[in-house]
Amino acid sequence: MTRYFSVKTDSGIRRVLIAGLMLVLFAGSYSAAKWGFANTIARGTNIPEVAELGVELAPADPLARYAYAGILENTFEQGDVARSLVEYEKAVSLSPSDYRFWLGLGRARERDGDRPGAEAAYRQALKVAPHYSRVHWALGNLLVRQGSLDDGFGEIRAAASSDQTFAGPAAAAAWQTFDGDLDKILAAVGDSNAVKVELAKLLTVQKRFTEAVIVWRSVPLDQRRSEFAESGKQLSLKCLEGDEFRLAASIIFETSPDADIAPKIGALANGGFEQEIKTRDTGPFEWRIADGSYPQIGLTDGQKRAGSVSLFVRFTGAANAEFRDVSQLIAVDPSRKYRIWFSYRSELKSQANVRWEAIAGRSGMRLGISEPILPSSEWRDQVFDLNVPSDVDGITLRLIRENCKLQMCVMTGAVWFDEFRLEASN
Repeated sequence: MTRYFSVKTDSGIRRVLIAGLMLVLFAGSYSAAKWGFANTIARGTNIPEVAELGVELAPADPLARYAYAGILENTFEQGDVARSLVEYEKAVSLSPSDYRFWLGLGRARERDGDRPGAEAAYRQALKVAPHYSRVHWALGNLLVRQGSLDDGFGEIRAAASSDQTFAGPAAAAAWQTFDGDLDKILAAVGDSNAVKVELAKLLTVQKRFTEAVIVWRSVPLDQRRSEFAESGKQLSLKCLEGDEFRLAASIIFETSPDADIAPKIGALANGGFEQEIKTRDTGPFEWRIADGSYPQIGLTDGQKRAGSVSLFVRFTGAANAEFRDVSQLIAVDPSRKYRIWFSYRSELKSQANVRWEAIAGRSGMRLGISEPILPSSEWRDQVFDLNVPSDVDGITLRLIRENCKLQMCVMTGAVWFDEFRLEASN
């Protein structure tokens, strides 16, 4: 059986009690609504007057005070920094256990020139939130600027080790503080691998490529291959831009998941064309086929000297003004002699010469060139030598066309190439 209960309101005392309760509830709801409204408008605006209204509606709300202080701090109006200090002080007094308010107060004091006061605020933030990287970063930077390098970089190391977004700024701070002195920088930044990677990037910007690779290799190999793989690509590209081909190839080789196809110093990659030749996202030490349509270049299984495919180059009719080449960049040792071998079969009829040429890096300086490709119904071997200068550690092997006057140069037929290799000669 269901029972229903009712409150009799015929008594005057009861009516007063109920009215009082309703008034309390209304007042609480109104206060909460006003607080929430004030908090919302204070944090959702960049206009000082609007944020000030939020503070006036809820003067005991520390978040409203904090938001208003942040807006004042960034207006650059005369007197607003002092007003922001007042608001930060009120925020921390209302909620002393919130590290954000202490950080804001420290930042405002620092901007106002009060470094001892800023340090006190940052240390209070650290006491409240000892594991927060932002707190360590703020305190560390202040200490470094004050000349307390050991304590300062201790805090910066703590920030970078707990949050990798601080790795780059940490490396930059150490670089600037110690004016590029690598030993001092490494001692300051500690064992953070993320910071070491960022430091290696800074070294490449300064064209200190060898040191950059040394720092890079101080990071464990498994991390270089996983979480820092993209950074490795960036480093290798920077080395390539600086014509440091061996360093670039070594970075790619060490981090490659497949050592069989990774670039090696003094070795030509994919000489038998058994791996795919990509037209996009080509690695720097892989075969590259230039954009265009003349001549036609591709792989075929119709002719091969060995393996399953060969490279074919097909010419049709009058020579085009543009010559689409195929090339490969190779890392080599300076001051060394090399020999390039390849095989070809040709049905080419041409008034021009087609050859393979080796140049220094990507400079265009010729180091060696093959004999012209002649018609041959059988596979023929060809070899040519080159001498690498002492200041060069990379060569480009490329297909070229010579002695072709376009108005009277006709090229027809196909050439097949296979079994390229590079060998150091005695």
